[in-house]
Amino acid sequence: KGRQGIFAFSSFSNIYTGNNVSNNKYGINLSGSGGELVYNNYFKNTAGNAKDDWFNYWNTTKKAGVNIIGGPFIGGNFWHDYNGQDNNGDFIGDTNLPYKSNGNIVNGGDYLPLTQFTIATTTSSTSTTTSSTTVTITTTSTTSTIPANLIASCSNDPNQQGLWKVTQDLSSSGSTCLDILVNNVVLDCQGHSII
Repeated sequence: KGRQGIFAFSSFSNIYTGNNVSNNKYGINLSGSGGELVYNNYFKNTAGNAKDDWFNYWNTTKKAGVNIIGGPFIGGNFWHDYNGQDNNGDFIGDTNLPYKSNGNIVNGGDYLPLTQFTIATTTSSTSTTTSSTTVTITTTSTTSTIPANLIASCSNDPNQQGLWKVTQDLSSSGSTCLDILVNNVVLDCQGHSII
């Protein structure tokens, strides 16, 4: 509901994963930030999902594992406005690559965008109909040996390097929910939303 879900300014080597960033003007804005790794996140925002004016990474190496939308591989991010196709059934986009958020990702982009994980079922009676059923898979968080800093509200901006875990859904009444102005931050929303 804010102007930007996540805003990083002049920060370097941070990791953003497991975040649901929705209903903002912009989902994530990496301004003057470099070496940031953004993968396995869900983005659905009004004006744009991402803004990036430098050199950052929008996917990791493809590997087996349940992703943020329940698909069988971890790679890039789910973008609500990605209009490419999955040609080989792995639920990762194969066309219109890289995803560049309507040109707002200046260098590179997401080369492994996640696509909807659905199963088509057929029922028969006097006629045959097809419907789509969305499959949702719930996973538990992995245990980390890094001590976690907890974020319970939009005013808990990460102010030091390390692991930061969001403990509940966050909603911003201002322009930005979380300002990340330091380096080497791992932001883990644990499935919670930033709106």
